[in-house]
Amino acid sequence: MFRKSFILLALCLMPLIALSAAKQANKPKKVNAIENVLVNHFQTYHQLEYFSAIQVSIKIGDKLKTYVVGHRSHDKKVPITANDLFQIGSITKSFTAALTLLAEAKGQLAIEKPVKTYLNAYPHWDNLSLASLLNMTSGLPNYSDSPKMNIGYVDNIKRFWNRTELIDLVYVKNYSPPLRQGYDYTNTGYILVDMILTGKGQSTLAQLLEEQIIKPLGLKNTFYPIPSANTDVSKRLISGYAYNVYVNPELVGQDVRENNLSWAGAAGGIVANSEDVVRWVDALFLQNNLLSKEQKAKMQSLVSVKTGKPIKEVNWQEPRGFGLGIIQAYDKRIGRYWFYEGETLGYRAIYMVVPCNKVIISALFNSATNGDNDKSGELMMSLYKQVLSDNPKLENCRS
Repeated sequence: MFRKSFILLALCLMPLIALSAAKQANKPKKVNAIENVLVNHFQTYHQLEYFSAIQVSIKIGDKLKTYVVGHRSHDKKVPITANDLFQIGSITKSFTAALTLLAEAKGQLAIEKPVKTYLNAYPHWDNLSLASLLNMTSGLPNYSDSPKMNIGYVDNIKRFWNRTELIDLVYVKNYSPPLRQGYDYTNTGYILVDMILTGKGQSTLAQLLEEQIIKPLGLKNTFYPIPSANTDVSKRLISGYAYNVYVNPELVGQDVRENNLSWAGAAGGIVANSEDVVRWVDALFLQNNLLSKEQKAKMQSLVSVKTGKPIKEVNWQEPRGFGLGIIQAYDKRIGRYWFYEGETLGYRAIYMVVPCNKVIISALFNSATNGDNDKSGELMMSLYKQVLSDNPKLENCRS
């Protein structure tokens, strides 16, 4: 009797259970507030900036989460994942600067000594200090602005550029024109630093990165694909689109995924995902498992981007300061924070870290555009604002 009553009760409840399940299925999925910020940015700007995907990672305390929107390319509608890779451009500079400080700690070089101490191939630049190569006060011309390099992109995007070819684009052997004074952004100094770090030929930059940074920090999604990428990295790298009519008009709209990153080298050749960018930034600024406090202090010693003169920290009068491959910024809503944006022919990568509350945000895009139309900074501020809204205890933090 009990068994029959139970069966009858179950039969009576089945329509109610089915109805409840149907209501749950038809109930709109609750959208995470961060996801909503990301989706809104994508919908607003993906056509204007011609990207098909954004990958974002955010670390708050010990929690790291990744968000994605869009597809791996404009042509094939394959959704992007957290495992996909992007070129991170000049964020690479902080890796090269860290390697330089690690070499200094081993007594292999000193960043205040002149180039001629370690490299004698370019006598016109002999007296430039290694520090000036890293903090953009060397005054060296920027090889990647050379018309010959832009022609090279168009003629053969897969071309391999060795370091000597890059320097020869801007080094004039028979003349020694005066160099610019003060702060002037240039990739050239980082190629010279690469030559110095690997001068004895015992290791390549790829090996140094792998042995001293990538493996020790467990960066499983970070690669330096020079002279060329392996098959796995190539498969994971999503399409990237040139969209800068002022720099490379001939490439606008093209998928430049197969561009050989040898042209960027130590100044911009790394490929990674947003999670590993966050892990790198965490190690660089917040942890003590890579650089000592003394080394961090050297890396974070600033020069004014207005004058090139040393400054202690940024403020409303000096809102930008350049360190060794890193930038400190000031915003009245945030206070002081660190950030960097890198760009290659078809990708952009940006991070920010607010030391006082230890929030780190990284965003990667698969297009490159001119500065006036680049709204990546707008996304970062929107994401940070949402993080504060979601975590009220962080809101009053100002560094």
